[in-house]
Formats: sequence, C-alpha cells, structure tokens
Amino acid sequence: MNALRQLILTLPDDIVLALNAYFEARGEWRTYGNISLIAVMAVVMNRAAHPKPGLFRADEGTVQSIVAAPRQFSWTNWDDHIQDPQYPKALEIAQNPETDWGKTWEQARKLANQVLAKEILNPVANATFYYNPHVCSPSWAEDFEEIRTIGNHRFMTDPANDPEVLWDAPRENL
Repeated sequence: MNALRQLILTLPDDIVLALNAYFEARGEWRTYGNISLIAVMAVVMNRAAHPKPGLFRADEGTVQSIVAAPRQFSWTNWDDHIQDPQYPKALEIAQNPETDWGKTWEQARKLANQVLAKEILNPVANATFYYNPHVCSPSWAEDFEEIRTIGNHRFMTDPANDPEVLWDAPRENL
C-alpha cells in the first residue's frame, strides 16, 4: 500500500471525503458548482453504506477504506503500474489538510461536513460508480445503469448489486 493510501486510513471522514471530491471534481466545481463535489462524495457514502469488498476492493464499509482501496480513485494511484500526476499534490494536502489550499479545497471541506451530517441532498440516488468518458471508457459501464450526468462525470449504478436505497440522506427527485 502506498504512503497516501496508508495516510487516508488514518484521517477523519470529512478530510477523506473532501480530498476525494477535490481531486476527482475540482475542475468541475468552477463550472457546475457544489453538485459536482457532492455527487462524488455521495458515491463514497453509498459504497460505505453498502460495502462490497470484492466489488469496491475495500476491506470494510468506512469512508477511509473505500477511498484508500486500490484502483478506485485515480489520484490515489502510485505504484509500479500507475503513477497518477495528482498523487504528489494529494499526498501534500493529505499531510497538511488545515493549510489554505484555495477556495475549492475550502468548499470541499465545508460540503464534506454537511454530507456527513446529512444536511445535503444526495444528487445521484444509489450510484456507486462514476467515470469521465473523456478520460476512459470502462467496460463495466456497458452493464450498468446511468443515474445522472453531472459535468463530465457519468454516475452509474450496478442493477445486479446496488439496492434501491443506500446512503441514508435526503435525495433529489431524479
């Protein structure tokens, strides 16, 4: 396990959610607003609420284990096969989350606390996956149902495995 994933396992839920949203959707926040960050957080919360170790590669249903799981979120990848260019900055922010990293980081931190307190609507229902079709075309997506597109991300559910309700938070009517 790389240094960032080890660190993620020790951080509080709000920092881990903020890190994941920041590195997965910070560019979209500038255009689409909070929903882009919240949607990424909702996928993590959905996975944590309904853990599937084989499917999500997480050991347990915690925010930390979901985000630290191998090959689930690109920014955490740094090994012999994949070295994501965001990794060094992600490690720096994870080591110093209280530093002022800019408006997007500040907003991600604020939203993470609201998500954890269930003060925010879940905009992606039971989606447990997402991808950016401009970056990749995952084979698994062919068998999944698209819940919603937000910016460049398509939020998906696995009809064979995902229950109708996951993260216990108010939902938008889709």
